[in-house]
Amino acid sequence: GYGRTAMADIPQNIWEKVVTQLFVRLGIREKEFDKIRAEKYADCSNDITINGIKRGDVLLSVTGNSMLMAASSEGDVIHATLCIADPTSDEDKAFLSIQRMNGVVEILPITDLRQNASQVIVMRYEDITDEQIDTIVSYCKQQLGKPYNMNFTNKWETNSFYCTQLIWRAFYEAGVQIDFDHDEYNDYGVVFARDIYKCDKMKVIKWSE
Repeated sequence: GYGRTAMADIPQNIWEKVVTQLFVRLGIREKEFDKIRAEKYADCSNDITINGIKRGDVLLSVTGNSMLMAASSEGDVIHATLCIADPTSDEDKAFLSIQRMNGVVEILPITDLRQNASQVIVMRYEDITDEQIDTIVSYCKQQLGKPYNMNFTNKWETNSFYCTQLIWRAFYEAGVQIDFDHDEYNDYGVVFARDIYKCDKMKVIKWSE
């Protein structure tokens, strides 16, 4: 939020000014990271395999997306993908997310993550039930084709999504909270990939080199 006030409790005129200032700062930082991306992430790849990945797993990744780096930090996990089916081959379209800001929610094979991420961390929620996984996967599939949510501070928006918001909301619909600082106001209400990573119930299963 802003100060110690949740974004939802800020008057509309102040909220609009806060969001405008936030995007101005992001725009400046994005230009800085454009140069970093060109110099360091031109050939972005990793060796993640489908072995050991199961339906319901969340894949967090480090990518060369300059806008996302501006919102978080270089080298930080900034993207999230959900495994919606136990993959049996690299060609299986078993991974759902919204990959790009000009894209839509879609299902892709693991090769997309290999080509567009420098590192991938596979995480699994402890003690999750098959019924909860069904709810999570079903909710994500219902969002296929929806556009990117550019208003990061509104994680309750359901007509559009950013990647981590979509994964968080799907778990939320299943009665599972994976936003580490969901009850605090120190990140404008944004669901960062690092918030999912820090969730004490999310355990690392494997990672790429």
